[in-house]
Amino acid sequence: MKRPQQDPLSAYVFGSAPPSHPDLEELVIGSILIDKGAMQTCVDVFGDGNPFYLSSIQDLYRVALKMHYNSRPIDLMTLSAELQKAALLDSIGGPYRLIEYTNRVGSTANLEWHCRIIQQDYIQREIIRAGSDLIRLAYDQTTDALDLMDLAEKALTQFTRALVQPVHQGVDRIAKEMMTQAENIRLGKATPGIPSGLVAIDNVLRGFVPGALYVFAGTPGMGKTAFIISMMRRMAAAGTKCGLFSLEMSSLQIVQRMTSQVSKVGLSEIQNPKGITPLKFQVLTDAAGEVSNLPILIDETSGLSINQLRGKARAMYRDGVRCIFVDYLQLMSGSGKEGNREQEVAAITRGLVGIAKELNIPVIALSQLSREVAKRPNRRPQLSDLRESGSIEQDAYAVGFVFRPEYYEVYKDPDTGEDLRGVALVIIAKHRNGAIDLDGVKLRFDGSCTEFRDFSGVEPGPLPSQDLGQYAPDLDRDLPF
Repeated sequence: MKRPQQDPLSAYVFGSAPPSHPDLEELVIGSILIDKGAMQTCVDVFGDGNPFYLSSIQDLYRVALKMHYNSRPIDLMTLSAELQKAALLDSIGGPYRLIEYTNRVGSTANLEWHCRIIQQDYIQREIIRAGSDLIRLAYDQTTDALDLMDLAEKALTQFTRALVQPVHQGVDRIAKEMMTQAENIRLGKATPGIPSGLVAIDNVLRGFVPGALYVFAGTPGMGKTAFIISMMRRMAAAGTKCGLFSLEMSSLQIVQRMTSQVSKVGLSEIQNPKGITPLKFQVLTDAAGEVSNLPILIDETSGLSINQLRGKARAMYRDGVRCIFVDYLQLMSGSGKEGNREQEVAAITRGLVGIAKELNIPVIALSQLSREVAKRPNRRPQLSDLRESGSIEQDAYAVGFVFRPEYYEVYKDPDTGEDLRGVALVIIAKHRNGAIDLDGVKLRFDGSCTEFRDFSGVEPGPLPSQDLGQYAPDLDRDLPF
């Protein structure tokens, strides 16, 4: 019976072989060979993983799993033929070995329970392996303590996210998943990414794709933070739990902005509500209640390093967060090993890409622009204006620029004569797998509530005067809607 080599450190410390149930593993393979529903039961428990301890069983299950994904029947004859093609039949003991596995099966009634025992063994072995690696590194005095903590957190997150997922996948499996996703999108059952809540943005970006880094940049005063808060609030209202790392604003300021957006009560009035009318205060109270129910986590720690943010992002992921916002890149620090600021920003963007891929969620970060954009006659930003590093452009899946012409006292389009007051453009300058829009996605910007919304959206109408009671005479003066 062929077994994998046990971990030398764990064997030295504990003097025993890693956890396993070889008899159950053989029983599961036998069940697969005689019960056509057994393979699906295994997939339901193991996912795409291969948690078996015996290397011969690993080979058998890998071939059987490929047959299952290709919708091919699995029995003694078909599996033997596939093992023969893969030059594995002799190494597992030949056809007679497969027959021995089937003879072990008295009933498949408890197959799911047997699979869960095997999965439990696998988890324990992986924890032993990860722990052994950490012990070795901890004894090495050249190991950085923060790097060691990061490795420990990463190991825990991997167990939490996908305990038995393989480190590699065959293109056959990936191609099948791709076509299933394409069919669901074609039929309107799914979207390529998580919708931003702004239709005009989604028409270009097709939502925020899991595993990708998105960067939105702008000069001070353009409303970068207001832009991501507007999207985050809508995404959370639609059911996506979001996490925000606010390195500049306090959590109170973030919640005030969201409440202003929901209530349409001006942000300045929320921050200084001394003269607010009773009716408007009730509107504000209702909006605050709505905001309090949004699935959003806010971390206002300033000066975060990329290693610290990575650890906090993993903790948020374990709490159900499926989209992360960072405000903003230049306020973060690297690992401390970079030679200059440009290398440090490059390390930060690579780290954010790593977080997105590791957790398989979109990461949306803000960035400053260099002062060069102010020297340009039309003030429109471009990729070369990204501050401190070309790695931002290189690492990001998509790059957008928030641009409001009226900030520069440009109130009419010089070509069309269009009124540009309250107009914001999001220039999509890079989109790795999709369209760009250098003219800019047009949005409406409400400065009093610091809200971005769809330019063509229906504006809220006034409340019926008969519902306002004694406050009806103050409607035009006191309510902004």
